[in-house]
Amino acid sequence: MKNINKKQKIIVIFIILIVFTIYNVYKKSLEKNSNSFNELIELNNTKENEIADNNKDNENQEKEEQEEKIKVHVSGQVKNEGVYELDNGCRVIDAINKAGGLTEEADTTQINLAYIIEDASKIYVPKIGEEQNEKTEEQTKQYSETKQETTQNKTTKSKININTASKDELDTLPGIGEVTAQKIIEYREERGKFSKIEDIKEVSGIGDNKFEKIKDLIDV
Repeated sequence: MKNINKKQKIIVIFIILIVFTIYNVYKKSLEKNSNSFNELIELNNTKENEIADNNKDNENQEKEEQEEKIKVHVSGQVKNEGVYELDNGCRVIDAINKAGGLTEEADTTQINLAYIIEDASKIYVPKIGEEQNEKTEEQTKQYSETKQETTQNKTTKSKININTASKDELDTLPGIGEVTAQKIIEYREERGKFSKIEDIKEVSGIGDNKFEKIKDLIDV
């Protein structure tokens, strides 16, 4: 009888060990699956954030590229008259080439091929022997005088402090759109105030050409 009881105890202990071992294995398996699931969720969130950031960067880049483009009307003695989109800072010769080049009857002595084009300009290439009429000359003269007065007014009015200006104030600068204005604000929030106006060229989207347009209108 004592032998039977001893055997029963051994069997019970053995069963308990088996159950305990199975429980531990099952518990570790659950913890491992839980960790894997959490890692998967975290990885998925990271990828979603990266995709969102990339999409935002692409949108900002597209807006910047749009700001760097101008449209001009090319007519007269060119092979293909029309409105063309060019890079900001292009010259008259670039617009003519975009329109297919000059015709054989074009007179380039009356136009400045090296002139830097502004947005919404009209470039007219006259024919050899063609004279500009008085009305056109008068309009050109008035345009030049108006442009000169506008430039003088911009130079003499209060300059915009790029360390304190709001987004709307920065947006009034030539060539500075909403996207670039926001970048200026983010730059000074992250890196501190600009020590000199040339530092603004460190902001993404502001190169030498754009700086030349705004250097007389800003200060620190």
